Amino acid sequence: MINAKFMIEVNDLSFAYKSQKIISKVCFSIEKGDFFCLIGPNGTGKSTLIKILCGFLPYQEGSIKIKGTELKLLKENLLNLVGILPDNFSVPGDFTVYELFMFCAQALGYSTLEAKKKSEQLINTFDLNAHKNKLIKNLSSGLRRRVEIAQTLINDCEVVILDEPTNALDPKSSEDIKMLIKTLNLRGKTIVYVTHLLNEIEDLYTKVGILYNSQLKLFSKDELRSHNENEVFISFSTQEDLKIGIEFLTANNIDYEVKSFGIIKTKNKDYQCDIFKLLNELNKIVNKPVTFSLGKIDVATLYNSLLIWEKGGKSN
Repeated sequence: MINAKFMIEVNDLSFAYKSQKIISKVCFSIEKGDFFCLIGPNGTGKSTLIKILCGFLPYQEGSIKIKGTELKLLKENLLNLVGILPDNFSVPGDFTVYELFMFCAQALGYSTLEAKKKSEQLINTFDLNAHKNKLIKNLSSGLRRRVEIAQTLINDCEVVILDEPTNALDPKSSEDIKMLIKTLNLRGKTIVYVTHLLNEIEDLYTKVGILYNSQLKLFSKDELRSHNENEVFISFSTQEDLKIGIEFLTANNIDYEVKSFGIIKTKNKDYQCDIFKLLNELNKIVNKPVTFSLGKIDVATLYNSLLIWEKGGKSN
């Protein structure tokens, strides 16, 4: 029986290139209507994972299901479910906007009448009426990106995968594209959004996946964004410092919870309501200064802690 709750289900996915493991035993699921952000340091396999999800690369181990059906069995039907905007993708500049949509629709098998209807729908949905007869090469970069995203939805697919969609855009165009994608999500599209610009995603995502060391760590918004003002998240740079911190907190009867990548959650009130006293005492005994955030652990804090941890923080 098909489980329609999940648009994408990945179980024990592994992929290697020339004996080097790029992705290892990755597991995650994306529900219908999710806004899933995939982040990670350069070279960690984000683009490889996206290519596998889109059927561009064969996976060697594990299972991928799109709306309950194994990816390998979908074949051409995958295009009816998933639209993809690859990184650094550009549409042919010598088409007008309308001509491009007509060409894409007819290439997918729509009749001329159906293609016209699809093209007009996209032009209206993406607010392109004033530009539909312009050559794409004469559009601004922001408008070109709008057209590129629109053409991924010719089939009215349910999942939209966007790899660095605001790359090389100016701040205003970037914000416009983000709001456009958010609107698509609010209209029911499931979004997979790949980025390295952490400030982009704080107000967008429902789930975040951080890819590192060939593994994927999944976080929900609730896990990352606790709004308790008394909560303090302390980041340690090494395993040795993390151990020192745990011993210190335990010795001082301070409640704590170990999170990911050397981050500890504790309460401001637990150390005589003085977080700065706590940090000062910790910095006297650890090897590298600790950092902290108040009230929530956001994606930037988590990601930066990962980078520090991966760069050399690990210590036996």
